[in-house]
Amino acid sequence: MKTVQLTVTPVRALTALAVIACLGASFMASQAAARSAASAALLAPPAPVVALVDLPKVFEKLNERDAREKELVASAEKKQAELTQMGKEIEDESKKIQVMTDPDAKQAAILKLLEKQAVAQSKKQAYEVLLDQQRAEVLKRMYNKVADTAKKMAEAQGITIVMANDQSISMGNGASTAEVRQTLGMRRVLWAANSHDITTEIITQMNLDFAAGR
Repeated sequence: MKTVQLTVTPVRALTALAVIACLGASFMASQAAARSAASAALLAPPAPVVALVDLPKVFEKLNERDAREKELVASAEKKQAELTQMGKEIEDESKKIQVMTDPDAKQAAILKLLEKQAVAQSKKQAYEVLLDQQRAEVLKRMYNKVADTAKKMAEAQGITIVMANDQSISMGNGASTAEVRQTLGMRRVLWAANSHDITTEIITQMNLDFAAGR
């Protein structure tokens, strides 16, 4: 019986190896692409869900802001009453000085009056600064509460971004070029559908929280 032997030429052997190598490289490339796609999918951020809040409207409609404003007004009226009383005393002393005949006594009274006027002026300036700081502190606390309420609402509703809606900020008639440029430079929202606005929901929740003592 004759033995049949297969003869493989060097050219055919090299061709076969090249095909195998190409197939291997293609497989490895496809695996690398799959891993890269999977990694990209894991690293890719979720699609944003945006909500908008009209901050000026929120501050205007909050019951807590009204309460804090009344407290500030009461504090200002108390300080104003004190300054008014000092002004009355200064006026009375000034009238008394005008009818004084003793030069030494009159000079001493004038010096005393000047000191009292300086104290009254210093108090007035100090009270103005204090009231402004108190109002600023109220605004900061209210803003922090708005931001916290927006965060809780966003987390509950699957919202990923809450932005201040500045569409309602107008440039006003007769605004200067610098004012218009400043407003345009600060504008962040050119247009948004009403469905993105959660201003009313924020106001309602914050008023409920304030009523509950939170």
